Amino acid sequence: MRDDLADVIKFNVAKIALLLADAGTRVPRSKDDPAAGDLAGPAWIALRLAHLLRNLEHSKEYLLTGATAIDILHLLVEAEPAAALEADDTLDHYIRAVYNFVYLPDDPFWADLKAKAEEMLHALQTKVATTAYANAFGRVKTAAEETRVERRAKRAVAVINNPAAAVDRKRRKHEKARQAKKLKSGEHRMRRLNR
Repeated sequence: MRDDLADVIKFNVAKIALLLADAGTRVPRSKDDPAAGDLAGPAWIALRLAHLLRNLEHSKEYLLTGATAIDILHLLVEAEPAAALEADDTLDHYIRAVYNFVYLPDDPFWADLKAKAEEMLHALQTKVATTAYANAFGRVKTAAEETRVERRAKRAVAVINNPAAAVDRKRRKHEKARQAKKLKSGEHRMRRLNR
């Protein structure tokens, strides 16, 4: 294993360990006073892991971190009582954490992560009431679609407001696609030569 890859993995595993260690010190939020504290234990861990998963780079270095985070979320789902999962928006946090991973492309690179996300959602679905899960999943799906629409609208407005930045973004996109194509053709050529 490369040294830089090992360092990235160690850093991210340490980050997850710190999340777990800090979870015990969180104070439950009061219904009367929302500023009275933060989320308690498992719900707070789920929220932090969801944040970590949303901000993962899509690269091999972070794949292990994503799989580990989803495994921890799966363990939390198994350990948490159904009533606690259905309380407030805790269920939404768990679903939101892995929502985008369920819709990853059918690529062998992402297959393990996608399978873990689907398995975690299935465990969540069997643990809580069907209507509670369906309502939470619907809320998360609607929020994700609204976010996509907002981002698409912002990009469309940005093209008009700042055409130079739009041209630069398009140039970088095409350059990235050209590099990927070159890499893919090189791999194909090596496979063909090694036959």
